[in-house]
Amino acid sequence: LNGTCRNVDFYSTSICGLHDITWYCKSKIRIEEIEMKYEILEDKVLITAYDQDGLSVEVPEKIEGHAVTELAPYAFSGTDIEEIILPRTVTKIGRYAFYNCKKLRKISFYNTMKDLGAGAFTNVHNVREIELFLIDTKKSCLREFLIELPEEQDIMFHFEDGDAQILFPEFFEEAIENTP
Repeated sequence: LNGTCRNVDFYSTSICGLHDITWYCKSKIRIEEIEMKYEILEDKVLITAYDQDGLSVEVPEKIEGHAVTELAPYAFSGTDIEEIILPRTVTKIGRYAFYNCKKLRKISFYNTMKDLGAGAFTNVHNVREIELFLIDTKKSCLREFLIELPEEQDIMFHFEDGDAQILFPEFFEEAIENTP
């Protein structure tokens, strides 16, 4: 089976008859086009689980007409995604949301992001690129991202009137107790 689904090229192979089908995607995938779970709470959407792999996953701003505002704890944990693109509506990432995402290498988000849960990037060591879209003069939680991701980071800031790029070197923090 070969074809295109909403601008996504794909082909599949049947390994054991009709029971085992493997999909190979050749371009970006939008999360709304593949398997995901979510809850609508008080007119806002909480992404609770994502259990497929893709090169790049772009979280939609709205699902069923409601703004996507949060990624639940463990929502993307253990997946093989390489890039996550979050819309301006997402303001919170739950704890361990990307736990064990060993292939994750790039994160894009807006400065409307205010809350990064503890351990959101535990056992994630390949992220090297962060894109931060700055709207208005709002503060972001970039500091928390850098604490969670101590490896060298190439950060691209996108302002309304231009871009800036900064390289943050790898850092290591060690606490040594020197008490008698």
